[in-house]
Amino acid sequence: MTTRMTPVPLVLACDGAYIMPLATTLRSIAESRTTTQTLEAYVICSGVGNELRAQVAASLPAGAFTLKWIDIDVGRFDRFFTLPHLSKMTFARLLIPDILAADVKKVLYLDVDLLILADLGPLLEMDLDGKAMAAVHDRGDAKMKRGDPDFDNLPRVQDYFNCGVLLIDIERWRQEQVPQRALAFLESHPRTPFGDQDALNVATDGRWKILDPKWNFQRHALESLAQMNPAQRPYIVHFVMAEKPWIARMLNVNAAFYDRYRGRTLFRRSLRQRAVDLATVAGERAKRALRLLLRR
Repeated sequence: MTTRMTPVPLVLACDGAYIMPLATTLRSIAESRTTTQTLEAYVICSGVGNELRAQVAASLPAGAFTLKWIDIDVGRFDRFFTLPHLSKMTFARLLIPDILAADVKKVLYLDVDLLILADLGPLLEMDLDGKAMAAVHDRGDAKMKRGDPDFDNLPRVQDYFNCGVLLIDIERWRQEQVPQRALAFLESHPRTPFGDQDALNVATDGRWKILDPKWNFQRHALESLAQMNPAQRPYIVHFVMAEKPWIARMLNVNAAFYDRYRGRTLFRRSLRQRAVDLATVAGERAKRALRLLLRR
């Protein structure tokens, strides 16, 4: 008799400002599935009313997800520093062991500035080899190791990972007190540049499994996904830092690629938004061309 594995739930976090990216990320997950299995997704949230929740659900194929919304007070994180493009909701990752039921052993945490381009099954079923979690190196890891002065303020760890995609062994997190150790680091380093990402790197230093970079591709501002052979595309694209593809003035090379997924949600751009974005793109390109000309 074959023992059926308990499905691994997903955990995401957002506030009202990131509801569109949340819906787009979930839509991309649904479209990348190779089975009809309903996925369980916990959405840790703040400031997301019932109308927005209903719009997210209506943006997804019927039966794709069971969505469970969990409200938190982000005021508890006000004393910690974040960058302009980061929300206090990033700290919600530290609450995962407390807000999920005790019988949940393993979860996949996903940021909401992602596109999932491959079935998540192989990642969900991956063995963690006794580690507290699995993650992908952050794009700043190699620069830090080379001694790049721009990365001097990162914590000194064996390897530095990106927090956007985390396969977490919840039992080990609890046993090793990962959230408590991360919070202790934040209390003593409240202005650490990458907030809970820095803190989690310190709390799990040397005790995380390294994933293939395709599970958290971060070169979105430099490489066009549309021009890649579909078979060579990453499994998960992470739109890190401020160059978000839905912000027209950023001139992200993957803006149109992202918009195709967004366009299949209830948060698709209106004709007016498209017109405004076109004008913004034209103006930004003109400004950048002028700056280049003045440097000559």
